[in-house]
Amino acid sequence: MKKLLFVALTGTLVAAMSLPAAAVETKVGGYYRLRGIIADTKTGKNEDPDKLYDQRFRAKVDMMLNEYVSIVYYGEVDMQFGDVGYGIGGKTRNDGGGLGGDTVSMETKNLYVDFKVPETPVAVKAGLMGHGDSFDSILFNADMAGVTGSGTFGPAKVTLGAHKWQEGSFDTEDDIDIYTLKTAFSPMEGTTLGADIYWLNSQQGNDGTNASSAPKGDYWYLGLSGKGKAGPVDISGWFL
Repeated sequence: MKKLLFVALTGTLVAAMSLPAAAVETKVGGYYRLRGIIADTKTGKNEDPDKLYDQRFRAKVDMMLNEYVSIVYYGEVDMQFGDVGYGIGGKTRNDGGGLGGDTVSMETKNLYVDFKVPETPVAVKAGLMGHGDSFDSILFNADMAGVTGSGTFGPAKVTLGAHKWQEGSFDTEDDIDIYTLKTAFSPMEGTTLGADIYWLNSQQGNDGTNASSAPKGDYWYLGLSGKGKAGPVDISGWFL
């Protein structure tokens, strides 16, 4: 089934990319943050309080090949002034403010292809993307690799997703996958009702060797959500 799904997605993407294209358009966005913190946590007089300075830079590049296909890259660089350079100590993430910091710190948050299926209301994303639940992210909200398809049909929007939570050994059935079905219905302007189903399929063993993994089993989550307005007040709620 997985091979069939991959072949179908590949064929759709190739067909979309082969359509006539206008000039490639590229959009770039992002933000930069620099902050400083001074703290004195000692009980006695501290003549030299602890000082910390760090910075974060994010850049999102959206390269539109044509009206159907775009490739999105979202990168991030974090560092604390004076931390690590040249991978000293084996660190490579959220570092790079030390001497010779040109070999560490670059992170890839997202990298995916986003394409619209011609002559349909369906759009598909495939790659590393942000993915979260509809319940204030109490279950999950992270960057993960997979495929998401969505379409709007009248007042309803349907989203299907299959993402790889964890890749296990090549020759062992020990992967963790998460499958999602999200529906959102707008009966009137300003009001949205939703129903979601999440299936976390874990083939991990029960020995607890990987603390970040769910023990072997099938985990099902079902929930309802809604949001709307009552005069000047926004109201939202959910049941999971």
